[in-house]
Amino acid sequence: MNLLSPLSLGPCEANGRVMFGPHVTNLGDDARRFTPRHTAYYGRRAAGGCGVIVTEGASVHDSDWPYERAPLAQRCAAGWSEIASACHEHGSLVIASLDHAGGQGSSAYSQLPLWAPSRVPEVNTRESPKWMEESDIGAVIAGFAAAAEVAVAAGCDEFITPDGTSRQSRLSLRKLMETYRFMKKIWKGIRPGDFLNSSMDDRMLQPAQTGL
Repeated sequence: MNLLSPLSLGPCEANGRVMFGPHVTNLGDDARRFTPRHTAYYGRRAAGGCGVIVTEGASVHDSDWPYERAPLAQRCAAGWSEIASACHEHGSLVIASLDHAGGQGSSAYSQLPLWAPSRVPEVNTRESPKWMEESDIGAVIAGFAAAAEVAVAAGCDEFITPDGTSRQSRLSLRKLMETYRFMKKIWKGIRPGDFLNSSMDDRMLQPAQTGL
């Protein structure tokens, strides 16, 4: 296997097997958008042979502002589009990293409470987050869905097709389901009777509902 040989990922093909992962750049602007500096930065990585480029994580909800120039997904369409065009020119795939830092974020920039599943203090600052209500959880889930739509519409690459018609897509989904079930069994052994034992989790992963 050659690191520079093409790699098929679902319906897409990367021109190489080197992946450039997401990380903080602080190249954004004060409006939390990607900028031409991002485009130049990722374009150079694509030109240098990175087959898969994962962009800096973009917050999917405005409750999440983990550092000063953290991108906000709902404002990233133009930036993602420019980055994708620059990288696709070299045969690289572009993946949008979608984030919500939860309790490991910061309220320094938003001046609003952190949102997290529980009120466990942040490790470094010891800041205690707000315990998320059902409506908060729903808002973040909706944020992930909306951000994914924006990213794909902007030209970022999508490996698992929604309709599951690709054989590789179906196998990828099946592998994800098997991993989830394995983790669930481990959790049952550690914490019998905890929330992951609910039958709803099993119903969500029934093959009949996923087309597998």
